[in-house]
Amino acid sequence: KAILEMEYVAEQQAGTWSKIGPYSPDGTILPGTDHPLEFGKQARKIPGGEITDY
Repeated sequence: KAILEMEYVAEQQAGTWSKIGPYSPDGTILPGTDHPLEFGKQARKIPGGEITDY
């Protein structure tokens, strides 16, 4: 992965992961569905917070 573009803004905006993943704008992992790459993107329900085990 590489950073291809960076934009500095005066106010907080939603980033890529908060738009497509189960994350809040501040980066908190929210309850929902995760699609972990190490399990073939198989959907798994998560309670929120740090994921330490499936």
